[in-house]
Amino acid sequence: TQLYEVYEEILRLRRLPTGLGDVKTAQSIAYGRMVELLLQKPDGELRTTVLWFLRDEAKRFPDLLEEHAETLLGAAALVATELETPDSPILDLDLQPDPLRALERQSQRQGLYYILSEIAEVVGTAGARKPKSVGNLILETLGNVDERHEYLKAALVECVGWMAREESAVPAALPALYQAMMSGVTRVRVAAARAYAQVAKGRERDLPVLVHESFLLLLADPYVAVHSAAVEALEEIHLPKRLTARAAVAVLGLIFAYRESRGDDEMLAKCVARFLELVGNKMEANVRSTIVLILGGTSVSAAIDVVRRHAFALRGDRQFPQLLVKLISSAEATDYETEDLLDELAELPGDQILEVAAEFRAAAENCRSRGIDATNDLIATLTVAGAWAEAAEIARDATEQLSDDTWDRPRKLQSRLRQLAAELEAAAASDERWKVLELTGEWRKVKHEIERDDEENREKRNPLFGLRISDPGE
Repeated sequence: TQLYEVYEEILRLRRLPTGLGDVKTAQSIAYGRMVELLLQKPDGELRTTVLWFLRDEAKRFPDLLEEHAETLLGAAALVATELETPDSPILDLDLQPDPLRALERQSQRQGLYYILSEIAEVVGTAGARKPKSVGNLILETLGNVDERHEYLKAALVECVGWMAREESAVPAALPALYQAMMSGVTRVRVAAARAYAQVAKGRERDLPVLVHESFLLLLADPYVAVHSAAVEALEEIHLPKRLTARAAVAVLGLIFAYRESRGDDEMLAKCVARFLELVGNKMEANVRSTIVLILGGTSVSAAIDVVRRHAFALRGDRQFPQLLVKLISSAEATDYETEDLLDELAELPGDQILEVAAEFRAAAENCRSRGIDATNDLIATLTVAGAWAEAAEIARDATEQLSDDTWDRPRKLQSRLRQLAAELEAAAASDERWKVLELTGEWRKVKHEIERDDEENREKRNPLFGLRISDPGE
């Protein structure tokens, strides 16, 4: 282990200490030793060491990476072979199976997944730089691998995705990508969806229509892993307009499927987000209503994520204000999420606010119970809509929550002033003139109390009260 730590240090150096030779030669040797370590099936700390090498140093030396690309592909084949070995608790024939051993095996397999994925990125990066040498090597290897070796084939498809980030490598990569999307192996189709996102990003209009249409089939794939990867790919790309409607229909089908199963709210929310990105606010009113209804039935965290990013597409539905108030009231909403939701609520037209105004009071209390003061925001939204009575109720509740001690009294008096302002507006809106006069007198009284309280407690509330301040002349 210590020897490989030395290799890591050498690969990080810009120069060797005087008299120890050429740093490039030393780094070439160290690089080769790290690649050889991959072929030795490292475990424990050595596996972590080689993983960090792949994530960092391996790509910092493009010439050395190209030199060792074939060896790295061989290492990928070894790792893939290990992953293809069946692993199941049923295969544990011990009379008393050890749960810790099972966790250890699971951790080892996860480590192998990471290493295989990193090799794919590293070699694919080399293929992007040298498409005629390393790129051809990747494509030839992919063509020679039987689909029974699904882990290796999927890793090579990922290589193709990384390689095709370079414009000059795209023509050679497209046939391999198309074949991968048509593969009968689930794992390979998953890799194809990810590779498609790499290939298409920024050049969607330049790709053949057949490639896009093959990708659309992945959105309708019956396997969760495949259509999930395809939905994630949609987040990275912008399909040509002529295909957007078809993609939206495919994603809408997934939305209804996940709605029925209620097995994965996070995936359902991702599908809704992608659908809204595809159609924007150009959708039928009944579709918008259905989407709002679906979000109201998902987990709060999933709904908040969609609403914060795509509220513009949901505005106009009569149930949307109620959804916003529900999310604001939820104990799962964080401070910054609540702030965003309150801002969105303030954007809604007054007639929609009036329909849910009665629910604002409970929302304010729920926010207060988790340390979030939404009083001002809710009052402002209500007053703009003309819901003065509800605004006065929220202001009154906020005042009653405060104590009358020396430190809280200024806040309570200011809160009382805010309450009187709301009550004055409510009385004026109801044409209760006698009440307006009464509240005006109360307003002046509180203003005088604030001035007197500030004067009487100025020194006590000074943060330096009780501390002796030295005289500059001393």
